[in-house]
Amino acid sequence: MHPTEMLKPLECDKREAQYLFSRASVKALINIALHNNINSVICIGAPRIHEYIKTTQVDIRSILLDLDKRYHMFYGPEDFCWFNSFNFHFFLGHSSEQSFMNFLRNDKKHLLILDPPFGGRLEPLAHTLKNIQALYKKLHPCSKNDLPVILIYPYFLEQHVVTCLPTFNMIDYKITYDNHPLFSQGAKARKLGSPVRIFTNICPEKVILPFDEGYKFCEICAYWVSPENKHCDFCNKCTSKNGSTYVHCKKCQKCVKPTWKHCGKCKRCCLEPHTCASIAPSLHCYHCGEKGHKKEDCKLISQDDRNILVVNISNNSYKRKGGKCEADNKKRKVGKRQLK
Repeated sequence: MHPTEMLKPLECDKREAQYLFSRASVKALINIALHNNINSVICIGAPRIHEYIKTTQVDIRSILLDLDKRYHMFYGPEDFCWFNSFNFHFFLGHSSEQSFMNFLRNDKKHLLILDPPFGGRLEPLAHTLKNIQALYKKLHPCSKNDLPVILIYPYFLEQHVVTCLPTFNMIDYKITYDNHPLFSQGAKARKLGSPVRIFTNICPEKVILPFDEGYKFCEICAYWVSPENKHCDFCNKCTSKNGSTYVHCKKCQKCVKPTWKHCGKCKRCCLEPHTCASIAPSLHCYHCGEKGHKKEDCKLISQDDRNILVVNISNNSYKRKGGKCEADNKKRKVGKRQLK
């Protein structure tokens, strides 16, 4: 009943390295599903979630899609599909794909949890999610909502996630793993905690984080945040992302990491100590593709939008209205690219 505790995780980081959720992270993800009345879960690369549901949650159905074919020894064809998430490929052909379609066809409320390798490209994963969304719409033509998805990914790749999946928001919960020395809660773990976060198309207000781990609800932002994430009155949002408490720089007009200080010569916040002008911003325009200028200085953008670039992300901020979570029509301000 617990194959992840019996099988030795594959350790080839370049191909199929396996890192397994800690029990605290498993419970947090399951509680999010229960709070949203989920009773059917698709686990892609998340065997710990699958086996936890099979052993403890009687009212929830689950299917595992994974690249590790060893799970065939523990689960039947209706519970496991040998699957490659980067090219939407079922290794056992039509029979395996049909099992997945039969699972997705039922009228229960579904949730997809995807824990992919962080070293792979996000574009193929986004294409796989779009294929599953299209299949879900085909099997449920009367449904007006998209299939809820939870993507597990590092916070420092947030911009890539937003670019490939515009309807996704980052949730300030630190995902930990049992067999990863840095992304855990042990003595050798990172000082600021795990950098792995939850990205989801579920309304952030409906993603309840564990209170016993110190997570709190920000009444102004209307979503849950980590203990060290404090609301900034100048930015009007909770700005911390890496596990530290960000500080607001009035000159840059944005919050930065506490280890950064404003440099008058560089005219930006930098990590101290640093050599002025040693780190120059990349002059590459993401609008026209030409070098020598940045997007906010592009001549092909109208004068009104040159200083403030509007990104059409419908669920950038949220508010309560009539007991439902609706997108606020505030504009998202995109500042200069922050260098690592």
